[in-house]
Amino acid sequence: MTLERLRGNRVKFYPKRVHVQEWHSLTEKPILNQAKTVNQQLKIRTVKRKEHFLFNLLCFLYFRRSAAHSLETRPVGTLITIPYVVFAELYFFRSSRYFATIGQRIVGLVVLQENAETIFISVLASHPFYRKMGIASFILDHAVVLARKLGKTSLELAVLKRNKPALKLYSKFGFHLKEEKKQSYVLQYQF
Repeated sequence: MTLERLRGNRVKFYPKRVHVQEWHSLTEKPILNQAKTVNQQLKIRTVKRKEHFLFNLLCFLYFRRSAAHSLETRPVGTLITIPYVVFAELYFFRSSRYFATIGQRIVGLVVLQENAETIFISVLASHPFYRKMGIASFILDHAVVLARKLGKTSLELAVLKRNKPALKLYSKFGFHLKEEKKQSYVLQYQF
């Protein structure tokens, strides 16, 4: 979708995100009901087997958009997509995958791996236009509820040291440092 087309759909652009007034192009109804908060409209659902390809592709696109150097301008970026999607399918084979949705729109995703006493969050991403709206916090809350149902004692995840927004989110949520590696931290949240 081009910038002009989005402007025609009453979208206000800010440096890194789209304002909440984005309109759905098919129905011309607002995606977010102004009377409800984002958390009231968010739902978490399990990814169906036939949606695994879509999940892997969205995972690639959400992380690519947040990278310091984007591949969008390079033709090589397209060639990287297919091996990533195939690798992700193999890597997430025994993991639980979930979509965070608002209506029919996928705004976030998470991959959870069950270990002996913990749930490890392999992937946590939100759509670039929907960042800073509480979607990641909602997903983390869901992961805590799921972990408690399974009788686990903590959540764990790894985050790059240079990913300051994620570090801020996790420390605000209550994660603490478990282990420091060369380029990342392993964080833990006990409940």
